[in-house]
Parts: sequence; C-alpha cells; structure tokens
Amino acid sequence: MKIQKSIQEGRIVVGFDMDGVIINHVPNKIALAERYDVHLGPEEVHSEVLPGKLTPADYRALQDELYSDSELALSAPLMTGAFAVLREMKIRNVPFVLISRRREPMIATELLRRRDLWGDIFTEQNSFFVGTPEEKNVASVREGVTHFFDDERKVLRAIPDVGHRFLFDSCHQFKDETEFERIFDWQMLRGVIFEK
Repeated sequence: MKIQKSIQEGRIVVGFDMDGVIINHVPNKIALAERYDVHLGPEEVHSEVLPGKLTPADYRALQDELYSDSELALSAPLMTGAFAVLREMKIRNVPFVLISRRREPMIATELLRRRDLWGDIFTEQNSFFVGTPEEKNVASVREGVTHFFDDERKVLRAIPDVGHRFLFDSCHQFKDETEFERIFDWQMLRGVIFEK
C-alpha cells in the first residue's frame, strides 16, 4: 500500500543500487585487473564490458575479491557527491531505499558503515539485499519506489513496475543509450530528485 499512498500524495520514493551508484569500484577494478596483467581504463571496467577483458576464471576471481571482506574491497570510495545528496534527502524527508544484489549483506553494511552511511542514512529498515534483478522489482513495488537509479541496464529492464528508471553512467560510456535516461553523477541525480 505504500506505493498507492506515495502516488496519491504526489511524492517520490527513490531507490538506489549500491555498487556503481553509491560506491565507486572503478579504482579497485583497475587495480585488480593489473594483477592479471590486464591494463584497463575507467570506461573498460563496467560489468557489461569487463567480462570480455579477462578469462572467465580471472573475472570470477576479480569479482570475488571486489566484494569480499578484504581491506581492498572495504576501501572502495563513495561516488563523488553521494554523501551530501543522501544527507540532504534525509534532512528534506525525501524517502529512499537501498536495494542491492550483494550476496553478503554484512560486508555491504560494513562498507557503508566505513563511509558513514550505515546507521544514519541507511538502516535495516530502508536497506534490502536481494538475489536477482527481478527481486529488485518486487522490493521496489513493496516499498513504493517511483524513481530507481542503477548502473546496469539489465537490472533496469527487470524492474518495469518502477515508473522512472535512470541509468547511472559515471564513465559516459553508453552514448547510444535510448531506453533509459542517463545520469552521469550525483549532481545530475540531485536535479532529478529536487527539481522535478
């Protein structure tokens, strides 16, 4: 019933993916690829591109390291501007949720804690960890999400019940994208939320 109430009130409820939207894994992906003697630029580490740059075994190993409980994985920085916009949303009472496909929620929450986002901005009440893109749709409907930001087109395609879906394209690599509106950074994202 949350979605009906939000629509009736004309309010937006914002949904965020975590990795590639809030957390910036680009530096760590580049560093990890170097371990396999593969030299990549920022535009080559997106999940739609990176698998073609490594052997399947090396790609799986890189992914395991990227989202593990290691110091490298837990060193991933926030996207520039993310903290300020999330804080502003909280202060201005704009409802938002985190819906992530992280396999290990405890590692994800530890990373958020280290970036001062867990416990104040994100909590157990507004953070949901799911297994598939389709489960993101279920969680989005349940939470009344009206606007969703994700860095993967396959995920955005899997959440058709969200009225406004945005591709977070921080490396400006999807120049031919026509299916989803592209957002390049958190300043643009802020404009979508507050200048509607």
